[in-house]
Amino acid sequence: MSALGDFTSLDRLRDLVESLTDGERSLQMFEIEREGSYFVNIESNECLPFYMDDDQKKQIVEIEFEAPDGYTVGSVKWETEHKILHSHWHYNFTTPAEIFRDRLKYLPSVGVRAEDGYLVAWEMLQSFGQLTNLFTLEEYRGNGLGVLSELSLAQVLARSIVNKNRENPYRKELQVFKYVSHDNYDVVRGTMKHPLWSLWKSPINRESSDENKDYIVWAFSTFECKK
Repeated sequence: MSALGDFTSLDRLRDLVESLTDGERSLQMFEIEREGSYFVNIESNECLPFYMDDDQKKQIVEIEFEAPDGYTVGSVKWETEHKILHSHWHYNFTTPAEIFRDRLKYLPSVGVRAEDGYLVAWEMLQSFGQLTNLFTLEEYRGNGLGVLSELSLAQVLARSIVNKNRENPYRKELQVFKYVSHDNYDVVRGTMKHPLWSLWKSPINRESSDENKDYIVWAFSTFECKK
């Protein structure tokens, strides 16, 4: 078994997802506004969603990923390294470091380490279940460590899903998916060409000759509450 092992407690992630429904969040915001406060949009981001279909999940389960010489792959140490991940996240002002700590504690993550054990690349899961916070320290870029982190974490999820589906084909599982900022052109192009990723499209405009109408864009906004 790899240093990552098999992540089997996806029920914990499902509980987190269900506790963050849009309906509950909207009700909380309306209640706060009724009390005299208001919300200001301080950050917005539009993303393209990608996922792995059943065939892609089965493919990635069979792949043996190898780290380049001098590097090892394992999990992020949630007790001591959560602040490292948090400090390098572009949107860290929206989420306390303690939230990162809890996600790393209960959900799977991947960290790539140099020979001295120093964490140089990583990826984790967001509360909604998507792969997120992919990052490689600048001086270690160009070695494929980011791709290795992403596919290793996707494999952990895919392995758990495939194995559970074999045991109970009627059980619903979370998907392997990620969001990519629409203006992150290099990553968008690379993901669209990658054989293990599929672009999530809308079924509404299948008859249209304009394939761009099939695209789904997920918009995320961060609000600040003021009185």
